[in-house]
Amino acid sequence: MKVIPPGSVDFILDTTGESMRFLSLMKPSTSFIASIATMPSGDVLQNSPLMRRPDRPQLPWLARIGLNVADFIRRARARRWRVEYEYFFLEPNREDLETLSNHVEQGKVVPVIGSRVLRQDIEQVREACRLVYKGKGGIGKTVVEVVRT
Repeated sequence: MKVIPPGSVDFILDTTGESMRFLSLMKPSTSFIASIATMPSGDVLQNSPLMRRPDRPQLPWLARIGLNVADFIRRARARRWRVEYEYFFLEPNREDLETLSNHVEQGKVVPVIGSRVLRQDIEQVREACRLVYKGKGGIGKTVVEVVRT
């Protein structure tokens, strides 16, 4: 198993809300965390696609302030490690997906594989799924191998 050394990660796409646990792995001054799993700031939520409806809903002021404070704390924690942090609402479009695909093909974005299990070993697959479901899968993606590579 490879160990990710401190100060070696350029980018985290946080899909679990756990990125703050890994700040020590980030390269100081040049790294970036993009989260799609934590709560957005109140201002971001108010201006999000969720609120762009004909009836123009408004967040209650107390909720907006609470979300802004929580976002400020996350950013401050990241800043302490000299890491940039941003929450993003996903609005998928073809151009962005093609750009991401090109980055992966060119090796500019390399996924971290946390564990691999064989599809034929159903108990191993069940255990991997349990860990992911509980949020205890660790760093990286869990890969279920259909065909041995």
